[in-house]
Amino acid sequence: MAKKLPKVSVLDRRKLHPFGAPSQPVTLKTPGLWAIRIVNSKSRTGRLHDVIHNKGWVYVTPEELDGTPDELGFEAKDGRIVRGEHGEEVLVKMLQSDFDEIQAAKGRLNLKNLGGKQMRDAVAQDAAKEHGSQAGDAVARQFDNMDVKDGRERIELEDPPAA
Repeated sequence: MAKKLPKVSVLDRRKLHPFGAPSQPVTLKTPGLWAIRIVNSKSRTGRLHDVIHNKGWVYVTPEELDGTPDELGFEAKDGRIVRGEHGEEVLVKMLQSDFDEIQAAKGRLNLKNLGGKQMRDAVAQDAAKEHGSQAGDAVARQFDNMDVKDGRERIELEDPPAA
């Protein structure tokens, strides 16, 4: 069984974070194995279907939680973990290794498209695919009249406050 998080009273948490405490992390009985997300199914029609059937996420079941759904602000409904007035926020998971591979592939594609000419070509091709070749040509011509620069910058994140 996974290590239990220490219980902290609501008032102690508010004193540490007077403007609002960070959300309590969702933990599973198999820590580190899964990437976990909360999907709002009402944000867009078909969003939950897309996440499950096209993007490879699967539902978290009540038995997988390290604790009860109530402790995390959720409820179990139809074998799924949900929250919200109508259960519109659904807890999903993906193997962490698969999630990391997908993120790395996104990074490689973004780096490949980094640079003025690559960006111009990618935008023009997308416009042509979506709106026809004349639109793609028009977008490419517009890039001739502007200077496009992109780059990467490392940004240091603040350490999370100690709880």
